[in-house]
Amino acid sequence: MFKFLGGGSEVLYCKELPIIKPYPWEDRTSQAHKQVYYKLDKWEFEKEYRTKHFSNKPLSNEERIITLNKESYKEIIFGAKIKQEDREEITLICDKLIPNIIFRQAVFNTSVNEISIEEYIRP
Repeated sequence: MFKFLGGGSEVLYCKELPIIKPYPWEDRTSQAHKQVYYKLDKWEFEKEYRTKHFSNKPLSNEERIITLNKESYKEIIFGAKIKQEDREEITLICDKLIPNIIFRQAVFNTSVNEISIEEYIRP
């Protein structure tokens, strides 16, 4: 995927997010890295890896569209607040184009204020 996206990194989980200030000794790339690749440790269960495509100039709509081959996808995690019709549309498209993809569902547990990722069981 990197040849299409330009790179990536594991997300770093920490107790407090780094403070980003325009220090003269810290370049913009380092500051952008902190913005993109750091999350609070309460999200560590995600074991997230993020890809990136940075540009020094604004991108056109056409430049923002990146096409990946179907082998690039292993699983899809539906967000906790996804609309049912959106989930159904995504599922139908993937069944046709990427039949072996795994679906998971983010579930928000309000009693403990946590999100978990569970197996998505189709209706």
